[in-house]
Amino acid sequence: MKQLISNIRNKPQHHKNRIILITLIGVVAFMLVLWAVVGMPPREGTSGDVIFEFNQNVQESKDALPNLFPTSNE
Repeated sequence: MKQLISNIRNKPQHHKNRIILITLIGVVAFMLVLWAVVGMPPREGTSGDVIFEFNQNVQESKDALPNLFPTSNE
């Protein structure tokens, strides 16, 4: 490993830049493949369903904990 690093240090700057670029592209490609294989969890519903569920949860919280949501009459 030390000899590999020494060989890279002895190369001209444009060769070093090429090695860095190739390494960077390889790491990015690996991360993209890993992300595609593992993937993100599937989205459930549409954005309207999410808003509806949020509003419903807020209403349930108001019913369960009325002292946390004072009315404007006070």
